[in-house]
Amino acid sequence: MAETLERFAGSAKQRLIRNAALAVCTATVMWVHLDSWTDGFKFAVLYQMRMPELEQAAIDPVYAFIDRELPLDAHLLMLNTNQGFYCRREFLADSFFEASQIAAWLGSGSSRDEVMTRLRTRGISHVLRFDQDWGFEYPPALRELLDDEQAAKRVYHRGEFEIFALR
Repeated sequence: MAETLERFAGSAKQRLIRNAALAVCTATVMWVHLDSWTDGFKFAVLYQMRMPELEQAAIDPVYAFIDRELPLDAHLLMLNTNQGFYCRREFLADSFFEASQIAAWLGSGSSRDEVMTRLRTRGISHVLRFDQDWGFEYPPALRELLDDEQAAKRVYHRGEFEIFALR
């Protein structure tokens, strides 16, 4: 029994030494990185306080306009952008993989009236156009349609975004 107690005491000393060494190492690491930790907490608090402001700065104002001004049943065709995750309306986006298909679908219409028929058949009520050339050729009839104020009214233009309401 005395032998067991002696072994237990010896292992208790070893545990104490190991735990003390661990505590010293942990305290040293925390002390060395104290500035980083306090900065992290400070920025986390600032981020929480400014979250709505930062959220608004990260999202282009065109999507706020869509939410605020377009009818709830609006269906958008997004040209040269696929950032539909910001849009709270139904949309058809020409993402990297679909842009050529949308260009081909619209391109088979030889006149602005044919393009308008295709858009109406798909239920498209608005066109959101981002002014960025990704190398896909849309039919000239689409440009004619969007330039014709009798067929499409430009309801938004800011920066590189335009929104047209089809009539």
